[in-house]
Amino acid sequence: MAIPALNMIMLPSNRRQCSRSHVRHQTSSGQYGFCRTMVSSFVSWTASMTLLISSVVLTQYSRSGSGVAALSCAACDPTLCPDTSDCTGGLVLDICRCCQVCARTENQRCGGMFGILGKCDGHLHCFISPVDGRPITGDEEGICK
Repeated sequence: MAIPALNMIMLPSNRRQCSRSHVRHQTSSGQYGFCRTMVSSFVSWTASMTLLISSVVLTQYSRSGSGVAALSCAACDPTLCPDTSDCTGGLVLDICRCCQVCARTENQRCGGMFGILGKCDGHLHCFISPVDGRPITGDEEGICK
């Protein structure tokens, strides 16, 4: 009498080939074992579904506007920095940390992705309000107050 656990690892010559529609088949000893092709088909299907779900999640993530963004700064050249003699507030470093630029004053726009809209003067803070009930990510536009 064969041990049931060993029936699953019997050599292919000892068992009848099964079609993809059969999950198990009867071996020559009368015991039932799982068809190896079904197991490999299931593993293949699982891998395919994992890839499909990952693709959908990444697509939805990029469509939601939350995709990956990068900031690329050129080599710092101080001769290209803007004139700051007419600033009404203090000075802050630009987003590439190269040039001194005018700080934003009260009720001026601030923040944005990478802080592209500017930083508030030392005594002010950039207040950001959530848009459409979404959580604040830090990339939103704000107002200096």
